[in-house]
Amino acid sequence: MVMTPQRRVLLEELKSSLDHPSADELLERVRRRLPRTSLATVYRNMELMASLGLVRKLKGKRGRAHFDGRMEPHHHMRCALCGRFFDLPHEVEGLSIELPGEICGNKVLDWNLEILVECSLCRGGN
Repeated sequence: MVMTPQRRVLLEELKSSLDHPSADELLERVRRRLPRTSLATVYRNMELMASLGLVRKLKGKRGRAHFDGRMEPHHHMRCALCGRFFDLPHEVEGLSIELPGEICGNKVLDWNLEILVECSLCRGGN
């Protein structure tokens, strides 16, 4: 993959982000630096980078794609009301999950835990 200016800025914006933006949200951020970037460019490049394992693609509310630049193993909470994604802290009291390398004769390559929540923002908290 050739690192075009658009791809470089997309990766920089995503990696510096604490949230899990949609393509529309990424476009808004990228246009501050590259005003002529199109939504098609964002989708095409994010799909490519996800297929190469450079970013994670998350399936949000109503199938809307969100992207995560944090590639180390971690899991997510997704708000059932607003669709926002949040990283699940590594140390969640009472939650311990470890998978073996093989399940029912199948080699485990990767796995993802997503907990559906009602976030504090939707509940009127901070």
